[in-house]
Amino acid sequence: MFERNFPFKQMELREVDGVNYIFLPNIWIRNEELPVGATYEDYIGYMISDKAKPNYHIAPSFVTRGKINDSGLLIGEDIITGSFSYNELKTKAAEYNAEPFNIYDMHLLARLMLIEFSSSNIQKALSGVEGKMGATYHGIKNVWGGEEFGQWYYGLTTEEGTIRVLNSKMDGSMVDTKIIASGSGYPSSLLTSKTLSYDLGDLFLAKNQAVNAVEGILGDYQCLESDSAFNSGYIDNNALCGPFYLCNDRVDKKIRNIGLRLRKAC
Repeated sequence: MFERNFPFKQMELREVDGVNYIFLPNIWIRNEELPVGATYEDYIGYMISDKAKPNYHIAPSFVTRGKINDSGLLIGEDIITGSFSYNELKTKAAEYNAEPFNIYDMHLLARLMLIEFSSSNIQKALSGVEGKMGATYHGIKNVWGGEEFGQWYYGLTTEEGTIRVLNSKMDGSMVDTKIIASGSGYPSSLLTSKTLSYDLGDLFLAKNQAVNAVEGILGDYQCLESDSAFNSGYIDNNALCGPFYLCNDRVDKKIRNIGLRLRKAC
């Protein structure tokens, strides 16, 4: 695959505790509304750096209990499928001496895809086919789910109508953003608010949604509704699925053929 710049040439396969992972080095990110007069004024610019720079911050994926990881992150090469609920993710991951893949991890990959391909139609960019599931991205297999199974994303729920996200200090706590979930549809604008506990510019979450895909700014569908957790995948929805696709289910509901991807700080 054509690789233009950091960090893609530094992603490599590693085996830890008998599990295959893809190593991703520390990445700093910047979310900036482009100024008046810019080619795409009022758009959001998503940037990355392989070192700390002014106006950049470390991507939350590379933080553990408030401290930057020594060198990077290990992302599970493939999904472990089974029948378990969102609430069981941490217990299941602990069986492998790991943590569950989370929404910051997935949307970090989505950012890297946007930068690499200059397109939000990542399915077509990776495989040349609209609605293609089971894609591999720099060694990460089934990156948004497979043909017959989905993938949980830990760290994003909506409860009592408001969005809750994993604290960006990565201490395991969830933060109530007090932001009302936007419902279902194709994102027409994205959330950008930030506090000391989160920066929603790090994620691709809908502020407003359109009924039709052509009115959206991302190719994928999102379902942000009350009392739900978020996952991706499923063959019935494969025309909608991709790195920005989010759907929901109850946090305590066991789902058949759902997937857990592992992650480890390094």
